[in-house]
Amino acid sequence: MSVPLFIVAATVYRFINDSYDPQEQLDTVLKFQGTGYLEQMEQTYLPVLTQLSMKLRESRAREKLYQDFQIIVGSIVTLAEPLSVMSLAAILPFSSDTIARHLHPLRSVLQVPDDLKTPVRTLHLSFREFLLSDKVQHQLFGVDGPATHLMLWTRCLQFLSAQNSLHENICGLRYPGELRKEIDPAIIGRHLPPAFQYACRYWVHHLQHSMVRIHDEDEVHMFLQKHFLH
Repeated sequence: MSVPLFIVAATVYRFINDSYDPQEQLDTVLKFQGTGYLEQMEQTYLPVLTQLSMKLRESRAREKLYQDFQIIVGSIVTLAEPLSVMSLAAILPFSSDTIARHLHPLRSVLQVPDDLKTPVRTLHLSFREFLLSDKVQHQLFGVDGPATHLMLWTRCLQFLSAQNSLHENICGLRYPGELRKEIDPAIIGRHLPPAFQYACRYWVHHLQHSMVRIHDEDEVHMFLQKHFLH
């Protein structure tokens, strides 16, 4: 199954190892191997994704699981740069505990640090390409790229527009011309945490890739009227 891509062997190893029942995980992998028509990336990632809902009996619970998956994991594979669980929780409509719980069974395809302040990353670019591909858009775990960018753009603007968020002299500097090297990094980190910096830098990136056309009096126009100089 792994010839010629080592990432397949690495993913299967992590998937089987990260379980209290490795034989069951191995059987799941081999079942997908036997289907014949699946491409190599599908053989690698489908066992990981389908096992997420195997223990859920109600269809409503499975649907909710994959809705959360599309938002959380969809965001991770769509972000312009990786964010930590804490930063994701600041932007997305989920607590850090909920996000961590959803990511726990995906450690064979995602690098999920124990430290909630360390960025979550995909182990291989092919996982992102697989989730965003047209071939799996009809699947419960398929990720709609433009729709995810639209969601992230909206969440970034909401985050930046919240009360006591973006405002003049956000770091409380003594005078406007104070040099960056003169500012304590702890002050910058306190007033501009990673999620805030991400939203400032990349909301335009997500708007661009959402395929939404801007126009007068829309959310972008209203946001810039209030916060452009900030």
